[in-house]
Amino acid sequence: MEFDTDAATQRINTYWTGSRACPICESQDWVVMNKIWQLLEFRGGGINLAGPTQPLISVMCNVCGYTLMFNAIAVGAVKQPSPQGG
Repeated sequence: MEFDTDAATQRINTYWTGSRACPICESQDWVVMNKIWQLLEFRGGGINLAGPTQPLISVMCNVCGYTLMFNAIAVGAVKQPSPQGG
């Protein structure tokens, strides 16, 4: 799923008040990737497709590839699903 990265980038920028240096290469060249990833709940090694998931966006260092993950709902990339699943 793709999304417009502008709102998410602005939201991340309001909270990312400390150093923006990459912990691996010390670059400050970051990019918000325009895909939403899904993190599945771990259930003893098996895949549980009916279990809860977390939608995530990735922010990648353009130099070394180190990647940070942010909850896509918290940064405004997707809307909170309704309790009815819609």
